[in-house]
Amino acid sequence: MFKVFSNIPDGIYDGCFTVFIGEHAKMEKWLGKRYPGVSISDDNNLGESFIIESKDKIIVNVIWLQKYNHSLSDQGVLVHELLHYTIRELRHRGFILNNGSEEAYTYFLESVYKNALVRLNKKTKKK
Repeated sequence: MFKVFSNIPDGIYDGCFTVFIGEHAKMEKWLGKRYPGVSISDDNNLGESFIIESKDKIIVNVIWLQKYNHSLSDQGVLVHELLHYTIRELRHRGFILNNGSEEAYTYFLESVYKNALVRLNKKTKKK
């Protein structure tokens, strides 16, 4: 199984991210066709979060999951990768994680997690 969920909105900053589920090699091929010359390392983890950028401009935010079947374990991997995305996005916007900014991080993470679940639940649930 290989699925792509493009342009999931972050819900707060008008940004978006793309979730890939399935073989890492298939994600690399999919991204390589759209962004020639992109280099992606395969750490052989359960998931990954990274950006593809050009001239310091983010082109696409990527969340890759080896699998996703709605289990608590899979949701844990999803939220883990979304936290990486959250930290990267808010740092890019000038936020520094500290006592004064942690609510911004938690609200943003809540928003991206909810939006990811809405999209993943629509297309990956077994009927």
